Amino acid sequence: GAIALAKSPSLARLARLELLNNGIGPAGVAAIASSPYLANLECLDLRGNGVGDREAEPLETRFGKRVLL
Repeated sequence: GAIALAKSPSLARLARLELLNNGIGPAGVAAIASSPYLANLECLDLRGNGVGDREAEPLETRFGKRVLL
């Protein structure tokens, strides 16, 4: 799932990632937030995944307004 995706070097040039309503849990959210391969994202859309405040903080710190929750 999201953990495997976050570990993929193939994402290094990705500008937009939409993972709406995919049931991504806290471990998947943490993997996405810390992935070295998602540095070039212009938009990360995780709406509908029930991301809580605790999981949202690292995403918002890293991606700022580029993340949609």
